Amino acid sequence: MYEITLRRGIEAGLQKKLRPHGLRHTGITMLVNHCAKERIPLTEAMAVSRHRKLDTLLRYLDRQGEQKRALVEAISPATR
Repeated sequence: MYEITLRRGIEAGLQKKLRPHGLRHTGITMLVNHCAKERIPLTEAMAVSRHRKLDTLLRYLDRQGEQKRALVEAISPATR
């Protein structure tokens, strides 16, 4: 998987190496930010990403203050 992903990134002309975990990280970051924006409970993102702890999932949060604040507001009582 690593070699395929790396090769595809090169073929696409990307400057940085494309790696499978990098794709996962980007996807989860986008998911968490979407949940914050749309006020979707983080339990949904945890289920998709298979994270068991909220603290781990929060590492994927875009560090911009507004999005972080929206995420905190989106946390349902079940995930606090």
